[in-house]
Amino acid sequence: MKPQQSDPIAVTDRTAVVAPACQSIDWYSEGEERIVDAGGIQIAVRFVGRKGRRGRIAITAPPGAVFRARG
Repeated sequence: MKPQQSDPIAVTDRTAVVAPACQSIDWYSEGEERIVDAGGIQIAVRFVGRKGRRGRIAITAPPGAVFRARG
């Protein structure tokens, strides 16, 4: 498997190198928002609401940002 440039995990000689990551897990009320500052770039994540078991969030990023699904 050849690693891609955008992958956070690079495989070299069967050894995985994982880039460090920051994570925030918390409970949110409807309308609550958090600002993520990554290297001077600000990304806003807001909890919009829920319908049944699913929650809806709004992510606002600077122009040119790429949104990708993982999995």
